Amino acid sequence: MRKDIVIKIIVPICATILISACAVFYYFQERHIEFQLIQQFKTSANYYSRSFYTYADNQDAFLNQLSNSLTDGWESDSDSLSLIRLVQELDYVHYCYIITYNKKLLKLSYSPYLRSNYDDLYYDGRMPLIPTYQSYELDSLFLYSIPKNSHYRAPGP
Repeated sequence: MRKDIVIKIIVPICATILISACAVFYYFQERHIEFQLIQQFKTSANYYSRSFYTYADNQDAFLNQLSNSLTDGWESDSDSLSLIRLVQELDYVHYCYIITYNKKLLKLSYSPYLRSNYDDLYYDGRMPLIPTYQSYELDSLFLYSIPKNSHYRAPGP
């Protein structure tokens, strides 16, 4: 009789607690993406809009994001010209690229919790990469690479 109670009551309760703990861990656990700094572009002029993060997985998207994020006159800057040349030579088959404006990237993270709290594009099935920056601003652009993965995107507005 006692063994019957343990099997019918205690085992399902323990299984429910274990499954709930796993679900909570999965929801809140931050996963980190490895990235590599390719180049830092120092500029003397302030050509950046307030956008801090651009994510692109092909050349056309990258150049379009740059033109949308930088203000008028950026194309004539010598560092901007070398940036355009570099963007045209990048390997878009194996890598995606991120540019941060004025702030150096410390880490890229994703999780369902971060998605629900730091992203407004709930209808997009891809996972947003949430950046963490250094606390101070620099007058530079930073170009990073990450391994290509169609499941990632920049966070929404």
